[in-house]
Amino acid sequence: MENDKETILFSMWYLDWGEYLKQKCLEIIYNDDIKKLIDELNHFTNYELVIHYPSIQAIENPKIKMTLEDFFVTINSMKEQEMYLDNNFIQNSKRKLPDCTSLKPLFENKSVVIVGAGPSASSQLNALREYRKEITIFATGHAVRTLLNEDIRPDVIIITDPKPDMYKQVKGLDLDDIPLIILSTGENSVVENYSEQTYIAYQKGYDKAEQAADEAGIPVFETGGSVTTTALDIALKFSAKQIIFVGVDLAYTGGISHVKGEGRQIKDFNGLRKVASCNGGEVFTSKNLDIYIKWIQRRIVNEKETTIYNTGEGAFIEGTIWTTWDKMKFIFLNA
Repeated sequence: MENDKETILFSMWYLDWGEYLKQKCLEIIYNDDIKKLIDELNHFTNYELVIHYPSIQAIENPKIKMTLEDFFVTINSMKEQEMYLDNNFIQNSKRKLPDCTSLKPLFENKSVVIVGAGPSASSQLNALREYRKEITIFATGHAVRTLLNEDIRPDVIIITDPKPDMYKQVKGLDLDDIPLIILSTGENSVVENYSEQTYIAYQKGYDKAEQAADEAGIPVFETGGSVTTTALDIALKFSAKQIIFVGVDLAYTGGISHVKGEGRQIKDFNGLRKVASCNGGEVFTSKNLDIYIKWIQRRIVNEKETTIYNTGEGAFIEGTIWTTWDKMKFIFLNA
C-alpha cells in the first residue's frame, strides 16, 4: 500500500516484481490520498500489517503520522515480548495459582491509590502516609522499593512484564503479608521467588489466557500494554469507589524518567512528544507513554461508577480529575 508513485517506481526499478504479480503473490494498492489509502485497510481481515517506519516519518498529516507511529510501536512491542509469553504462561499455569478475584474485597467500594513509578511520586509520599488508613495502596512493582524505603506498605503489588529479571523489582524487600498479582504471562521467576501469596490475572487478547479464564469461569482483564493500565482495569472491575493516581505521570516530569532513586535525567529530547501537563503547560513524553495515556482515556470514557483522580504533575489524562492532597480530606469525607 503506497501513496507515492515515485516510491513504487523506484521499487520496480531496483526489483523485478513481474513473477510475483503474475502469480498473484503481490498486489500493489495505490492512492495519493493517504486517508483513502488507510480506509482500504477496512477490506482486510486476519492479515498482519507491516509498516515501513521511514515512510511514516514522511507523512505530512500529523494526526495520521502519530496514529501509524502508535500502531508501529505497539506491534513492535508485542513482537519483542512474544518469545517470553508462552513460556511464562506454561510455567505460571503449572503452579495452579488462585485467581485475583479473591482480592476484590480490598478494592470494592474503597479509595484505591494506584502508585506508579513516575517522577512526581516522590512528592506524594508524605500524603500517602498521612492518609494511609483511608486508602488501599495498589503498587506497581517498580514503585514498591521506594514505598517500603519510606515505611509505606502497599496492600497489593502488581507485576505484569514478561521479560526476565522482573523479580529484581522486589528482591530483598520485606514483603510479609503483601499479596502479589501476576499477569498470566508475567515473568515466572517472580512467582518462583515471591514468598507471599501470589494471585494470577488472565488477560484479554492472549488466546491461552482467555481460554483458561473461560474454563474457570473467571473474568479477564484488559492490559493496555503496561502495568499501570492493567492495574487500572483491575481496580475498575473490582468496583473501587474512587481511584487516585500517584506517580502515574506517563511523562518525563521535570526531565526525569522515574521516581527518585529509580530514575535518570533525560538528556536527549529528540524523538519525544510534547503533551498537555496537569498544571496547564506541556511536558515531554515517549511514544509508548503517550499510547498509555490514550488507552486510559478510552478505557474510562464511559465509567460512571468510579471517580478517578490524578495527583501527579505529569501528563494530563482526559477523564480524570486533577487534584492535590490538601483537597483529599474533603474527597474522603464525601466518598
